[in-house]
Amino acid sequence: MENQPTRDGLLTRQFTALRNEETVLIEQHMIKDLRSRLKNHRPLIPPLEGIAFEYGFNSKAIEPWLKYWAEEYPFKEREAFLNQFPQYKTNIQGLDIHFIRVKPQVC
Repeated sequence: MENQPTRDGLLTRQFTALRNEETVLIEQHMIKDLRSRLKNHRPLIPPLEGIAFEYGFNSKAIEPWLKYWAEEYPFKEREAFLNQFPQYKTNIQGLDIHFIRVKPQVC
């Protein structure tokens, strides 16, 4: 299938469906490693007073997220959720991009 014009005039690329065994797989050793890295990260540099997010992400705001990902994030639940959708892969500028594409149901 070649590139085809769409209704808005843009070209669309052919998406190649991933084989069934190529779904999101988060192995337990990967979760353990990530949680360990999150718990043992270097101390974050305190933000300047009154700056909020003007110069990037505020380190005070990210601390609770690091704790959540390290201790509570339900990786296996998310894996199951993502795997209920069709998986695709395309190559963009030499990078294999794995994605899901779900069209909303319109009433």
